[in-house]
Amino acid sequence: MKAKRLSGFTLMELLITTVLLTLVMTAAYTSFSSAVRIWRLGEENIAAYQDARLSLALLSQDLKSALPSVWDMAEGNEKELAWFTVRPTMNNTEDDIRRIVWVHYYVKPTGQGKFRLLREEQQCLEFLPLRPAGKTFQRKNTDVALGKKKISELCRDVSSINFRYFWTLLPDLQHHYDEDTTNPSAPPIESKTLLWEYGMPQTIRISLGMKDTTSESGETQFESWVVLPGSLPRVREK
Repeated sequence: MKAKRLSGFTLMELLITTVLLTLVMTAAYTSFSSAVRIWRLGEENIAAYQDARLSLALLSQDLKSALPSVWDMAEGNEKELAWFTVRPTMNNTEDDIRRIVWVHYYVKPTGQGKFRLLREEQQCLEFLPLRPAGKTFQRKNTDVALGKKKISELCRDVSSINFRYFWTLLPDLQHHYDEDTTNPSAPPIESKTLLWEYGMPQTIRISLGMKDTTSESGETQFESWVVLPGSLPRVREK
C-alpha cells in the first residue's frame, strides 16, 4: 500500500516567511514609534505655546494696570522688569479685591540653554509715598513696606526674553511755531533700560522665545506691544 504524502512547508519557506514577517513588523514598529514621538513633540509644543501666550497676556494685564504716579520706582532692563500695579493677588481664592502689588518678571536658567519665566509678587502694606514737590530724585521700592514674596512659575523651556522701552517726545511747541514747520513729531526714543528721567514709557515691547525642536531656528518667538495707561508724550527740550 502506497503511503500518502503529507503536504506542508519546508524549512526554507519557514525561514523566508519569518524574515519577511520580521521586516514588516520592524517597519511597522518604527513608523508607530516615529508617529508617537512626533505626536508627543506636538503636544509639548502646543502646551509651551499656550503657556507663552498666557504669560504674555498676564504680563500685559499687569502693565496696563500700572500706577503712573509711582512709575519712577519701577526697575527694568532688557531681561527683567518690576513695577507697582493694581490687581487681585494671585493664588488668592478668598476674594478678588484689587490691591497695590509690586510685581517682578524675570527668568532663571534651568540648564541646556533653557529658562523659566517667573513672576514675583509682593503686596503693598502701606500707603505709597508722595514725591516731594520740585524734587526729581528717583524713589525706591525699598522705601515701601512690602509683604511676603510669592513666586509663580509661568512657563518653562524659555530660550530668551527681551524688553524694549519707547518714549514719544514732542518738540517744544513755541520752537515749532517759530520755524513754521508742519511736522511737530519727534522720533521715539528706544532703550534697553528704563530711563526714569523721561517718566513712564508710552509703549513696551515684550519678546518671548520658546524652545521649538521642530523649527529650523530651534525656537519660536512671541511678541506683544503694550501701551501703558496715563503716559503722555513729553515736550523735548531745545
